[in-house]
Amino acid sequence: MKDGVQSDEETDLKKVAHNEERTEFLTKTIQTQQKEKLTPKYMTKYERARILGVRAFQICSGAPVMVQLQDGEADPIAIALRELKVLHLFFLKTFY
Repeated sequence: MKDGVQSDEETDLKKVAHNEERTEFLTKTIQTQQKEKLTPKYMTKYERARILGVRAFQICSGAPVMVQLQDGEADPIAIALRELKVLHLFFLKTFY
């Protein structure tokens, strides 16, 4: 550095050092995200309500029912609840 002006070489070296630091940070972040994620065994009441609501909406929209319907059963929430009890719902919980 002469008289407060950086040479091109000094600027390039600073850029390379910054890029190496950034690459190291991104590598650590990706490795952290790739670790095995464990989800709880049990569903919270909020997750249960959400899943039942989504499934009831699907049934109302004409989706096929995964359990045998009883005589006169038409309530989509009751059907979704029966599907949940029999574990015929195919939803994945994702935590961020």
